[in-house]
Amino acid sequence: MNITEEQLNFLESHNISLSEAFDATGLSRSQYQPIMKETEKIIAVGVTLCARFSHSMRTGAGHCVQCNTAAIAYIERYYKKGHIYIAGSKKEKVVKVGFTSKTTNKRSFIR
Repeated sequence: MNITEEQLNFLESHNISLSEAFDATGLSRSQYQPIMKETEKIIAVGVTLCARFSHSMRTGAGHCVQCNTAAIAYIERYYKKGHIYIAGSKKEKVVKVGFTSKTTNKRSFIR
């Protein structure tokens, strides 16, 4: 993978390993997007340059991650393994639907 020192520093500063990056050099978004999804890669490197600052790292959806770092958290949540849970109280008439990456066997369930 052809990666610049600036790109490497960016990945390191956002705790993204090179194993999570995909070399998309010469590929269009319609070509690299399904490959990234299948292989659970979060950053495409070597793609078309962004209009603002000529960055060449994007999400599978084609967003520049260096201009929009919030996309990183969104992608990480998408691939994060975990459990969806539903909790509620009949007395308080409240229902909560949530997500946790922790094991659910440590949670207490009250009927």
